[in-house]
Amino acid sequence: MGRGDPNDWFRHDPEGPRKGADEAFARQRQDQRRADARLKCRLNAKGLAGMDMIASSLGLVRGLLGAGGLSCVYGPPASLKSFLVLDLAFAIARGRPWRGLPVKQGLVLYLAAEGGAGVCNRITAYRRGHDGEACPVTDETTFVTVTEPVDLVHGAEGMDLVLEACEVAAARYGQKVALVVIDTLARCFGGESDSDTGHMNAFVQSIGAIARRTGAHVLIVHHSGKVVERGARGANALPAAIDTEIEVSRNGRELRATARVRKNRDGVDGRSFPFRVEVIELGQDSDGVEVSSCVVRHPDRDEPERAEAPEPAKKTMTPDMVLALRSLHEALSRQGQTPAELKLPPSRVPPSIHLVVKREAWKQEAYSTGFRADDDKPDTRDKAFRRAEKALHLGAWIAGWTGFVWIVKPADEATG
Repeated sequence: MGRGDPNDWFRHDPEGPRKGADEAFARQRQDQRRADARLKCRLNAKGLAGMDMIASSLGLVRGLLGAGGLSCVYGPPASLKSFLVLDLAFAIARGRPWRGLPVKQGLVLYLAAEGGAGVCNRITAYRRGHDGEACPVTDETTFVTVTEPVDLVHGAEGMDLVLEACEVAAARYGQKVALVVIDTLARCFGGESDSDTGHMNAFVQSIGAIARRTGAHVLIVHHSGKVVERGARGANALPAAIDTEIEVSRNGRELRATARVRKNRDGVDGRSFPFRVEVIELGQDSDGVEVSSCVVRHPDRDEPERAEAPEPAKKTMTPDMVLALRSLHEALSRQGQTPAELKLPPSRVPPSIHLVVKREAWKQEAYSTGFRADDDKPDTRDKAFRRAEKALHLGAWIAGWTGFVWIVKPADEATG
């Protein structure tokens, strides 16, 4: 009997109304089950047991980078941030703890859109710098590099290229990509201004889609604005979307820097990770020019070594160092300003420092007082000044930050 009119059910069968109601209820239950199946498939809904399982997972780097999340490592140009990110990425590829934090081993796709050729030197330096360790870097280490930029702002083509690279890498190594590094945002922004909210929203949608469709953590390397303390450069859509934000600041011109966790949605923020970089000589290129790069060294393996190293004695100071330090003393007395006047944060300039001066003013003071006055070529004098400056930094006679320098040790202690 067809569904028909309910009155026909009653005339032909006294139980008709009840049967009709049962059929209607059964159809409703079937429709609901189909809707539930579609909901589960499209939204991946989980019960409370599923939530417990997610909360107890390791993530990628425990307490720092979660699986499938978004993060941003930012800092001024030449702040050593890319070296730090490469070090972190290799820790994930090797499955080695990073700064005492447990790491889940995974395949890394490193998009070196800025300085693509240079990343080869950095990787070579990392391999040589970690040669002989328990888990050395080999050709089979799960680390894949792409050395060209993609446009993650205009349309889906750039995003599809990244997803395609993830699929190819996964097929090559037999595991899904766990970390995608985009170095830098500027080179993958389609030539647009990162201060434009609409373009930044498009970029955020692209990296979010990459994270969702691959399950990988997406880490962005970005530049800071004019005021480092105000965070990453550009529209607020990026910091609002990311889970972890790490600021990298370099100690003047020294080969030392500190990474600070400024935001950590599901972990502890405020952590600091000081580090230094060691220069690794790589040999000569095809033109016979010496090539070098750097590898990150962490305090847990090299700080005791540094603590035992004696401070430079007075007799080790070269004449250029003495002249440069004396000229800095003069520049401070003539043009020095207090950190408070310049609104320099106490976290960067110690409270014991009363005066700082611009590096360029120091340099001009040195030249006006006879630093290498007998050199005919300006570039020769510039190189000599930079060598003296670097030696004074390494000897802890002076320090600096964002273009300002100051004296750490009194001039008479240095010059006798």
